[in-house]
Amino acid sequence: IPVAGAGVQKFLQGRSDNAAIKAAAKGAPTTEELRAAGNAAYKAVDDAGVQIRPEAFDRTRATILDDLRANTGFDELPGPGSLTPNASRVNEIMGQASAKMAAEPTAALPFKAVDQMRRQAGAAAGNVANRTDQASGMTIIGGLDDMIAKLGPDDVVAGDVSALQTALPKARETWAKMTKSQRIDDAIEAGGDYLSGAS
Repeated sequence: IPVAGAGVQKFLQGRSDNAAIKAAAKGAPTTEELRAAGNAAYKAVDDAGVQIRPEAFDRTRATILDDLRANTGFDELPGPGSLTPNASRVNEIMGQASAKMAAEPTAALPFKAVDQMRRQAGAAAGNVANRTDQASGMTIIGGLDDMIAKLGPDDVVAGDVSALQTALPKARETWAKMTKSQRIDDAIEAGGDYLSGAS
């Protein structure tokens, strides 16, 4: 009897939790609506067409590297032998970008390339098993975000800096909400499958 009672209680609790999730989601934008809004916001980011001057990026890279060396225990050795493998790889990519631009007098860095570096740094920032790598990744992300927030007309060779700075936070916020909404959808679906006995 106690076993059966526990099973019934779990069943009822599952139904209650499922209902609470659905009630919380009622009236909120759907995941698909948030995905569409996020895509539109990121299109506005792309449409801004910002191309960053090599000098502006190099200043940022130097500032980030100084911060890494002074405050995180950053290991500049790339590869599996590094104490900070993910962050070191991002640093290497940033250095390669600077070297490539230095070889081309008319070169500039598209914002999309900076955003890719930021996402790569996210692998380090999410490395909870390695706090040094995690701190280094967060430092890189913070430095890149600070550069974008402080970009002025003299720091770019093309594009609408103001449009980028306005659209980017909205795009990231909307995409984060979409991701959370997707998790709720998945939880509701999984809960429904469990309660209905689906395998």
